[in-house]
Amino acid sequence: MIFEEKIIIIDSDTSTFNDFKKPLSDKGFEVLHAINTKTALNLLTKNKPLIALVELKIASNNEVEFLQNIQEISPQTNSIIITSELSAKLSKVILETGDASFYIKKPFNFSDLYVKISKILDKNRKMIESQKSLQDLFKSYNQLEFLMSILINELENSTNLLEKISKGINISDLNESQKFAFENINRLFHNNKKLLERFNNLRLVEEIKPAKLSSVNLNQIIDKVFLQIKEEYNQFTSNFKKNVQSNNMCVKGFIEEIKVLVNEAFYLVSLPNTNFCDCLVINLRKSDNLLDKNNNKIPTIELELISILKETKYDSNDNIIEPLSQQYGFGYFLLKGLVEGFNGEIFLEDNKIGEKIETKLTILLPSC
Repeated sequence: MIFEEKIIIIDSDTSTFNDFKKPLSDKGFEVLHAINTKTALNLLTKNKPLIALVELKIASNNEVEFLQNIQEISPQTNSIIITSELSAKLSKVILETGDASFYIKKPFNFSDLYVKISKILDKNRKMIESQKSLQDLFKSYNQLEFLMSILINELENSTNLLEKISKGINISDLNESQKFAFENINRLFHNNKKLLERFNNLRLVEEIKPAKLSSVNLNQIIDKVFLQIKEEYNQFTSNFKKNVQSNNMCVKGFIEEIKVLVNEAFYLVSLPNTNFCDCLVINLRKSDNLLDKNNNKIPTIELELISILKETKYDSNDNIIEPLSQQYGFGYFLLKGLVEGFNGEIFLEDNKIGEKIETKLTILLPSC
């Protein structure tokens, strides 16, 4: 007979073993027996049974230590205490160890015992299913990580190639059609470069620990990021306006992560590597529009970015940018993760006005 699980009966009274060996065997258990603690610990070491029926009198006043020994030797073993009397001392043992899954009073029949065993079997089955799910998830994650590494490597190669092409072209030697093609190559290079940055910045979302946030001056970060973008993208809009309610605009966060957040916010609404952005307005103000866990209003800093993008056409049927939601992709996913990591909220809205698109991005972050 092939046994599915093992069960050990630890009792100096052989009648328990004799009474339940056959019905337990019929249920698919290999039944072991120990009449003292030494034999029990040896059998536990060798067999690692799923269940131990334990008469604690066998432990000679060392009940807590014995139950702890069972768990140390065979952590997967679930103990069922069998006793003729649930004394105050025994109750204390169960509470102190937490190792006994159940107890059952003598005398008991097999039906009573198997109710307890069935609960352990069900718990064990769910644990195995959970472990399998985790293993499948881990396997999928490893496969995805491998594919991502290939994708990033290919993206890096194509980005480096585009950079060489871009630097090797003298734009003054090109006609209008060639200049337009060159602009698209240059745009593709910057988009690829931005995508690589986003892949690398995804880890920042996982590393945010809200309990350890510090004070960051959002107004200063905005100025630094804006200058950095202007230096990198010479086509970035010159029609720029910033309205700041006060100098003290500090939010709860980390400097590097807030820099990435602001950079992604700029990129989301203005497409800085193009000449499509007519104007960009930044409003920085205080409010109490965020709520804490108890739905109480808390001091809030609101960053609002409003951009006007113009549609540019290559021919009568080809729009260079789509009318709405042109950037609700990877960048928005990263930005949303950062904002929520800092216990904030984000709102994004596009509206087409004639041949132009107004994009409004509002980010709410807890104030210091």
